[in-house]
Amino acid sequence: MKKLYKIISAGIVFLPLSSFSQDYSFTSGNFYIKPHVGTEFALSGDVVNASTYSQTAATTLNFSDGTIVTAAATGTVDVPNVSFGDAFEQPISWGGEIGYYITDDTNLYFKVNTVDADSETFVAATATVNATVTFNGSAQTFTAGANLFEASFSDYEEVNFMFGANRNFSFDNFSLYFGGGLGFATIDALDLTVFELVSGSKNSETIKFSKDSTVFSGELNTGVYHTFNNNLSIGLDANYRYKGSPDRDATDFNTNDLDTLESANDADGQHVFGLMGSISYRF
Repeated sequence: MKKLYKIISAGIVFLPLSSFSQDYSFTSGNFYIKPHVGTEFALSGDVVNASTYSQTAATTLNFSDGTIVTAAATGTVDVPNVSFGDAFEQPISWGGEIGYYITDDTNLYFKVNTVDADSETFVAATATVNATVTFNGSAQTFTAGANLFEASFSDYEEVNFMFGANRNFSFDNFSLYFGGGLGFATIDALDLTVFELVSGSKNSETIKFSKDSTVFSGELNTGVYHTFNNNLSIGLDANYRYKGSPDRDATDFNTNDLDTLESANDADGQHVFGLMGSISYRF
């Protein structure tokens, strides 16, 4: 329902723009619409930051809703860096843009783009200490040196809104463009489900990780397209995009014991490379 609301909201923005040429003196034939679909690849930016909890005596590490680890000796619990590619499957990116040619070779655009990615399970923590792991009231003994937890996020959902401009260079029926834009992205909150690896039954606990967030985004883009007639063309579009970091949610962290591990969900912004196929219709 939340995704549907975002798509409808984007459509409400598109409709006035598409009718603007009828109400005002913009030139007919200079407007275009361009749906597109493809994927994007993470260049850098971790969804989980590496952190280490060191203890010098018997300590209980816990989240706000239950005990997780009780360790009786000196050692560390280590959280690794987890990249977007480690935590999520290859995303699907789709959306569209509407624009206007202010000259024969320069256009302005407004773009809405959705990114969806299913989650994958990853190693969430290792430990160098013998410990007791408690999930749902069941205690199990952990031996130092093994993987302590696996985890998976809820599925990733993002909608990106971008305003920008492109410069076009034509060669017969082919054209090449370069440009860029600025905007913002809405990123849905992520929950993190943690699985213990001690009992063999992989008991789990789900905690809040990040909040619904609106972040800055910017892009540089290029592409090549083939024009069939004065109105219709198909193209291949590529872009580099930066998206800011979503707001972390520390609600389910007990900060008295997990001050160090809490920083793991202070995720970085993303740098991504997008590759899209598109159809453009000029009207």
